[in-house]
Amino acid sequence: MKNFIKIASSLIILLSCIISTTVNAQGLINNGAKIVITASLNIYIDGTTGNYTSQSNGIITDNTGSTITLAGNWINNSTNTGFSSNGSTVVLTGSSKTIGGVNSTTFHNLKISNAAGITLGINPGIATVDTVTIQNAATLTVTNSTLQIKGAIVNSGTFDASNGTIEMNGSNAQTIPSGTFQTSLIKDLTINNSAGVTLGGAFGITGVLTLTQRAVDYGWIPYFKIFCFSNGKSGACNRWQYLRQCYRRTLYI
Repeated sequence: MKNFIKIASSLIILLSCIISTTVNAQGLINNGAKIVITASLNIYIDGTTGNYTSQSNGIITDNTGSTITLAGNWINNSTNTGFSSNGSTVVLTGSSKTIGGVNSTTFHNLKISNAAGITLGINPGIATVDTVTIQNAATLTVTNSTLQIKGAIVNSGTFDASNGTIEMNGSNAQTIPSGTFQTSLIKDLTINNSAGVTLGGAFGITGVLTLTQRAVDYGWIPYFKIFCFSNGKSGACNRWQYLRQCYRRTLYI
């Protein structure tokens, strides 16, 4: 017996006029179809192997207020970034699951809600999200990949980027709140926001700091420090090797 639902290519599925729908089979394969999700619709893909797999040119057209709750892995093997609009929330509830595939995914709101953790490990190495929310006791791990964040970070759980890259690339001013990252360490950080990024507290960078845009705002912390380590010594940072005892409120590049 098959343990998934397969949607054929060139098919347009319109999901509307109902509050929620549940995929009771253990997975959903989108083989090139366009899935249209209207506002306020909730989709649940349940089961320990309840994966969402998109391939060929499969895509989701979502609307504000819609929610996709997934208990399995998010796998994007499609030729696009997963969504043709940006209104939905994707909630990942699975135990020790991954965001992966051969192509990157652009989420609107991404919510992590499982203590066993979700790992970002996409082959091309990039996922994009407007707002990322890590709920209480949940864990998001970025490993050998890049998570691009265009909006806010809301972290009530664990955010482990000790072996990954975080890129702040919004068009409006952004903030990295104090205590965002596990053990206050991150491997690589890229600031790519012309409106500026406010750093709410001190944390260490063990890899590369890349400043590609106008400014980093570290608030009124008089001794905010960013440490970049390479083999136990400061250095190996892109553009800036070592920032310490910064008295100016805004660092311009």
